[in-house]
Amino acid sequence: MLAEKGYDTLTVQDICQTARVGRSTFYAHYAGKDDLKRRGLDHLRRDLHAVCAAAELAEPLRFSLAVLHHAREHLAHYKSLAGTKGQVVSLDRLRDIVADLIRAELRARSGPGKPVAIESTVAFLVGAFMELLTWWLDHGAVLPPAEVDRTFRELAVRGMVALGATDVEDRGAVNRGLT
Repeated sequence: MLAEKGYDTLTVQDICQTARVGRSTFYAHYAGKDDLKRRGLDHLRRDLHAVCAAAELAEPLRFSLAVLHHAREHLAHYKSLAGTKGQVVSLDRLRDIVADLIRAELRARSGPGKPVAIESTVAFLVGAFMELLTWWLDHGAVLPPAEVDRTFRELAVRGMVALGATDVEDRGAVNRGLT
């Protein structure tokens, strides 16, 4: 429906007709189409939390490759949202998800005697990741996700080391190129 009508002209009634549900049923679950769009990314949030829980803490910012793969798989969807409120809703939701993952990682990495300005570091890392992600998608996601991931993590981990947001073991990850 997005490709056919576009996000901005798509109505809740269109969604209800396609899904064959009544408006009252729709509104029992969602506040509107923006809420539906936001909550459509809940599966990604769960998947990313699982990726991070399964990975070693020694591997910094381990969510990024999974996000890049997801984004590339949904490139046509991203393009259909370009320039619409749906794109803003989707990217804002993804920004929140990435911020939560980075915040949790920084909290796990910081301990007594290792003060880190967590919120400013989260803002910086989220901004860097989201800008790189949107640049990559806007240019057709031509580079392999692993290459974009490597670039992001090499630059971000250097900043984390400089801020004291990660330990000396992670300096080796920078030198290894995070492959």
